[in-house]
Amino acid sequence: MGAIIELIAPALLVSALWATSSLMQKHVLSHVKSVSSIIIIIGLIMGVISAVFALAYATVFKTQLFDKSVPTSVWGILVLSVCIGFFLAYYIYFSLIKNNPVYIVIALTFTAPLFVLLFSIAVLNQRITLCGAAGCLFIVLGTILVAN
Repeated sequence: MGAIIELIAPALLVSALWATSSLMQKHVLSHVKSVSSIIIIIGLIMGVISAVFALAYATVFKTQLFDKSVPTSVWGILVLSVCIGFFLAYYIYFSLIKNNPVYIVIALTFTAPLFVLLFSIAVLNQRITLCGAAGCLFIVLGTILVAN
C-alpha cells in the first residue's frame, strides 16, 4: 500500500502542477497574437533551465553530462522526439488552449496513455494487461464525457 501512495501522491502533484500551468498558459495566450512567439520563448526558457539543472546534477553527483556509450542514432531519435513532442505538439496545444475552453483541451490532450498503450504494443512489442487496457478504455470514455 505504501508503494502505491508513493506513486499516486507525486503523480497527483504533477497533475495539479500541469493544471495550474495550463491555466497560466491560457491567461498568457489571451494577451498574445502569435502562438509561435510563445513556443520560442518557452523553448528558450526550458533550454536554459534544463542546462542549469543538468550542470548542477552533474556537479553534485559527479557524473558525465553525455553518456559516450549511447549510439549516435539514439541521440538522433532524441532530437526527433523533441521536435515532434515539443515544437509540433506544443504549437498545436497552445493553438487549442488559446481558442477553446481549457478543461476540454486538457481532457483531450491528456489521452496520451491511450496512444502510449497502442504505440508500445505496435513499436516496442510490449504486452498489455487487462487492467491496463481497461484503464485506457476509461480514459477514452472520460474524455468523451468531458468533451460533450
